[in-house]
Amino acid sequence: MSQFVIVSELLPVSCRLSQALGKCVEREFCGARQDELANAKALTFHFRDSTYNAEDGGFHPVEIRLTRTSTKYPQWTLAYVTTFAYIGNVYPELERNLDFDCVSGRCLVHPYIQWASIKDNSDAIEMYQLWESSFLTYLTSQSYDQQTTSVNE
Repeated sequence: MSQFVIVSELLPVSCRLSQALGKCVEREFCGARQDELANAKALTFHFRDSTYNAEDGGFHPVEIRLTRTSTKYPQWTLAYVTTFAYIGNVYPELERNLDFDCVSGRCLVHPYIQWASIKDNSDAIEMYQLWESSFLTYLTSQSYDQQTTSVNE
């Protein structure tokens, strides 16, 4: 597979993230599934730590969605990054706790805080860079024991 590229007009997506997700795509779509990938309009990545729970904690589940930018090249646009966490004291529920929605141009840093614009928001950019760096470290250390990539046509 040629180089897998992720672009975003709002967030500074690193080459390291592009490479890491490209490896996930290679693993998931080798052999017979190549045609499925060729026709994909979007890809959704799911990363989970099966031991994560409300009592003991663990690595927060992550969902990343990319939309196809070009049919000629393996270039994708970042649609969103969402992480989930158990929130609440008595009856904690798994909820969004960090969300970078590049389609709407807004981000959510905690469910009890208002959505904010990503554009020209240095706090949002810094939070994204911190999230990305941590995510890549967790991915490299194999903290997510469940990883799937699905195709959306």
